[in-house]
Amino acid sequence: MIHGSCKQTLVGNAREIPPEGSEAFPCEGYDERLGDRPGRVVPWHWHGEFEAIVVVEGTMSLSLPGRGLEVASGEAACVNLGVMHACVGAPECHIRDVVFSRSLVEGLPGSVFSSRYVGPVVGDPAFEAAVLRPGTEAASRGIADIAGAVDAMEREGPGFELEVRSLLSDLFLALALVRGPSDGRAVRASADEERARAMCAFVAEHYAEAIQASDIAGAAGIGEREALRCFRRMLDVAPSSYLLRYRLERAAELLAADGRPSVSEVARRIGFSSPSNFSQQFRRLFGRSPREYRGEARGERANVDLSRAARSPYSSSKAPV
Repeated sequence: MIHGSCKQTLVGNAREIPPEGSEAFPCEGYDERLGDRPGRVVPWHWHGEFEAIVVVEGTMSLSLPGRGLEVASGEAACVNLGVMHACVGAPECHIRDVVFSRSLVEGLPGSVFSSRYVGPVVGDPAFEAAVLRPGTEAASRGIADIAGAVDAMEREGPGFELEVRSLLSDLFLALALVRGPSDGRAVRASADEERARAMCAFVAEHYAEAIQASDIAGAAGIGEREALRCFRRMLDVAPSSYLLRYRLERAAELLAADGRPSVSEVARRIGFSSPSNFSQQFRRLFGRSPREYRGEARGERANVDLSRAARSPYSSSKAPV
């Protein structure tokens, strides 16, 4: 199966493979629409899996530390292990995404698959991400491999795991053919990036508490001014703005979830002492009140569930292949 959104399990702000993934088949697929609405943004994060994204419609803005990449319809992006990144529609886009462990395609340590194809890509300290654009045979091949892998996971036909592994293996051959020379970054994880990771991890762990900019800076062992410069260089945002956006995105998740928590309860859970201030900030960022958003999100979820049920050839009780 594939998921309708890249929901994140945040541990130090790192996205982990959800429970549906397993050591036996460490791979997950996603189909979602990104935009500037709450819940439609993939925030800054990193993870120990390789990620490959095909843009089906619209344009996706892929943010990396200190730079950004635009990925248009029909193009794809690959993000290396451990690289901080964020995704948003520009202004809207539809993506199909696969996140998988290198072990799925690498084989045993020292194998030709590891030493010749997978290792040189994931082990290259200068390789953060690549955009595959149609125009060369190798790039077109890589785009088709990503789309085919997500399609196979959605169908869940007999032997789909073998099909997915074969396509993702072929993706690394395509990357070996299209990767250009180093962009000059001798070490991918720069000091700034390591500091940004530490501060983002601190926010993920303590966002519900009464933390200040000085607390965020202290997580990286630097002063507030240097923290501000670091955040702006790496993430193009101030620490206080990052914390506010993080809290409000978590609030959107709570509002859309089952259980019907009150607006006051949501405000408390995400670190606001004043429900009215929370509502004002939520409306300022998302253009709607928390109550309005909750109604929209639940109605949208119901429509999506009905749409999927109508087009799926499998029942919800389908046994695993």
